[in-house]
Amino acid sequence: MSMAFPPLDPEYDAFLYAIICSEKNGMQLTMASAIARSGADPWKEAARISKMPKDMALQVLALLMPDQPGAGEKATNGQITMDRLFALLPKPKPVLVIGKIEAVQAVRGKGLGIVLILAFCAAVIFAQILAKTPHHDAEGQTDVPAAAAPAEAAPAETTR
Repeated sequence: MSMAFPPLDPEYDAFLYAIICSEKNGMQLTMASAIARSGADPWKEAARISKMPKDMALQVLALLMPDQPGAGEKATNGQITMDRLFALLPKPKPVLVIGKIEAVQAVRGKGLGIVLILAFCAAVIFAQILAKTPHHDAEGQTDVPAAAAPAEAAPAETTR
């Protein structure tokens, strides 16, 4: 059986499909529905919340919680629910800053090497072009290298 709509980002499924509470009509409210009611895209919002520090993420989750009767009970249950929901979010992958710096330096080093190689190749091509191009002096004479010039007849010696 194939899926008509594959999951958008399955790493957020546990969080988005977690039940927050039962509503007055008996239906269970999921995190995806609560986020959608706020007007945000559930998968984008889940990704955004998962990158936040815990205290900030809990504040955002508190804003998404529906109002329920029993003020004191709501605060305790709400905190438990928000902690449970936060635990369902995928944890950001650790980033090695040193690795990034070394990678950037490696790329810069390779880039500099490539630039130097290209500059050397351009210099060789330019030198080849100059060597093959005849040069003209101020009188319009072509200055041809001696090896390429035809041998001229030497003037005959005359005896007197």
